[in-house]
Amino acid sequence: MLNITQTPKQLTNHGFRLIALASLFVALAGLLVSPISASADTFCGPQATVYQCGTAEVTVFDSQSGTPIVDAKVVAYNPASGQSVVLYAASDNGMYAAQLPPGEWKIYISAPGYSDAVVPIMLEPAEIEDVKVPLANTRDFAPAAASE
Repeated sequence: MLNITQTPKQLTNHGFRLIALASLFVALAGLLVSPISASADTFCGPQATVYQCGTAEVTVFDSQSGTPIVDAKVVAYNPASGQSVVLYAASDNGMYAAQLPPGEWKIYISAPGYSDAVVPIMLEPAEIEDVKVPLANTRDFAPAAASE
C-alpha cells in the first residue's frame, strides 16, 4: 500500500517492487501461453506461422439423415510423435477444427448413440484437410427378429 508519509527512497523502492512484480507476472503469463520447448516441427499455436501448420477440418454428420452431430468427440493422433490434439467444434454445423503439425494423423471420432470412426489423413504445411465423416446411428438399430 502506498503511504504518502514515506520518504522518496521508500517510494522509489516501492515502485521498483511493483515493476518487478509486473515483469514477473508478464513472464509467467507467457509461459502459460506457449510451451517451454516448442519447436516449429512439433507445435502449431500462437507462435507458429500459418506456413508451418496444416488445418484439419472434420465435419461429422448422421449417415442416414445428414444432420450435423454437434456433441461428437474428435481427437487427432499422430502415431510418429505420439501427440494427441482435441479438435473443438468450430460451429453448430458439426465441423471440428484444429491446426496441426504436418504429417500423418489418425482422426478418432465418437458420439453418443453413434458408431465410432477412425479416418487417416496426411497433412501438409499450410494445407486445409477437409474431412467428411458420416456416423451410423446405433440408437435406431434393432436386431432382426429371431425366426421360429
